Amino acid sequence: MQSRKQLVNALSGMQPDIVYYFGHGSLTAGGLPSLELGAARDKADHLLLSDLLRMLQDNPPQVVWLNGCMTGAEGFHGAGHQLGQTVPIVISQRTTAFSGHAAQLAQSFFQRFLLDGQEPALALHHLDDLYSRTDFQWSTTMFHTSYASCEVQTHQPPGPTKDAAKRLDRKEPKALIDDFLMALK
Repeated sequence: MQSRKQLVNALSGMQPDIVYYFGHGSLTAGGLPSLELGAARDKADHLLLSDLLRMLQDNPPQVVWLNGCMTGAEGFHGAGHQLGQTVPIVISQRTTAFSGHAAQLAQSFFQRFLLDGQEPALALHHLDDLYSRTDFQWSTTMFHTSYASCEVQTHQPPGPTKDAAKRLDRKEPKALIDDFLMALK
């Protein structure tokens, strides 16, 4: 989304289970975390978390991850406190988030949570040996929950039906290949 208007239109036309924001975040002059949806200098496209909450209020998602700098900063004004009463799982950054690390962390979380079926807290706090524990980046992610239990249902695509081979017409494609090969001789 490049603007507040685009986000409003997108959220009004769907009922997402997950809202994932990957972009710039900052603190306003008053110290409130905001998402920078458009150009950083265009304050009209800075979205306060309280405004995001109003957008999500009617159809709240199950997970909101605000993967932008300072989205979890400022305690009561941060994403966890602002959204946590409405959204069961809120993930945000309390300091500067470096894009490479933030993207890897999100990908591994969604892999473990959505595809592998791990409980969200375990999926997020799994530290691969690839991550340094002496650096600060792994400790900047905030995780707020308001669920009592979590049952992850992974999607299993349907397998082929028994009559799938009957529906495939293999004679015609084979004949085309045979004709092609004969033309080469």
